Amino acid sequence: MNRPVLVSIALALGFATGPAAAVGGDVVTMEANTDRMGADYRRIEACPNVEACHSACLADSKCDAFTFVKSVHHCYLKGGTPPGPTPNNDTVSGVKMRAPEGGSCVTVNGVTCEPNVDRMGADYQRIEAAPSVEFCQQKCIADEKCAAFTYVKSVRHCWLKNGVPGANPNNDTVSGVKLRGDEGNAPASPAPGAPVEAGPGFDVAGKWVFGPGGESWTLTRTGKDRYDAQETGFAGAHGTATVNGSEFRLDFAFSGGSGYFLGTISSDGRQISTTRYHDGAKFTFVRPGRSPRKK
Repeated sequence: MNRPVLVSIALALGFATGPAAAVGGDVVTMEANTDRMGADYRRIEACPNVEACHSACLADSKCDAFTFVKSVHHCYLKGGTPPGPTPNNDTVSGVKMRAPEGGSCVTVNGVTCEPNVDRMGADYQRIEAAPSVEFCQQKCIADEKCAAFTYVKSVRHCWLKNGVPGANPNNDTVSGVKLRGDEGNAPASPAPGAPVEAGPGFDVAGKWVFGPGGESWTLTRTGKDRYDAQETGFAGAHGTATVNGSEFRLDFAFSGGSGYFLGTISSDGRQISTTRYHDGAKFTFVRPGRSPRKK
């Protein structure tokens, strides 16, 4: 669709109102002044308001996201979650966060299922376009290397893990742990919100600049290889960072949504080359005193 947008490398600003729930447990966010371009499979003309567009996406099992154009009352339903979002005062968008397929979440063949739980870190494989939680769970069952998994509903990503990171509450994720040993219990891990004792890795505590205007993340250690993360300069995002060897992950939320960075720490520990996965933008985090750059 052709319409003007404001292109920015910044996080999309706006707010998410309380999402409505579908019969199957899916929810669709509401992102004010936000555009998500692409992946359109249906355009509803003369749509009376954004609520009607939001409801149309919620009711259609094919719909993964929507954008409503206020000036022309067009509603675009999308068969995928487009890259972005981008700021646009003439649009309102939203993304469907899907409930586990079948509405069930149970232990299967020794791999548990934990609704609304995220286990960040220890990733060794990411499977995109994963159709369901059960699919991700089965992939972990079949792979001897897999010790745990996390499925991200909004983007249908399945993360397989070679360790068991700590559990954190997250309505957009479902996780599970492979039970091992005669005792039939999962390896001990902290309760949601507790610090994690992870494997050896770089100490990334401190300030990291990633934007030409001095935009930065400040990381504060909360456990071994685990950090609280606070962003300054764009949208005031907040999140959690984890380190596994030279691998770096930062999961964040802000007023307009959520996302995560994945990256690799340089051998001298002074730079982190990252990709921001809600829009594919690539950034290099650097310690203050060195010029930041965006790849």
